[in-house]
Amino acid sequence: MEKIFTQFLGLDTVDDNESDHSECHRKDKKDVVDMELLEDVPAWFRSLRLHKYNAIFEPLSWQEIVKMDDKALQAKGVAALGARRKMLKVFEGIREHCALNSISY
Repeated sequence: MEKIFTQFLGLDTVDDNESDHSECHRKDKKDVVDMELLEDVPAWFRSLRLHKYNAIFEPLSWQEIVKMDDKALQAKGVAALGARRKMLKVFEGIREHCALNSISY
């Protein structure tokens, strides 16, 4: 079986399905958090294609970043709704992963 990996803000989606049509099999995928990537905030945001926000988030740790809500992101200067939604979805996934694996943040 070939595994297909796609990065999404510190989240890797793993597909164990043998089909070449992985987009059609989203329900077969599970998210795995890449904790090493989270340690390098600029690389983490580049992997999300949100590197234009590196200057805002670079001085912060991933632990501080994933605790942010929509208002905090707006206050930091993330004006684009789509970017905020993307970030909030990823932050939620990371918090869930940390809770399931007893990782403090």
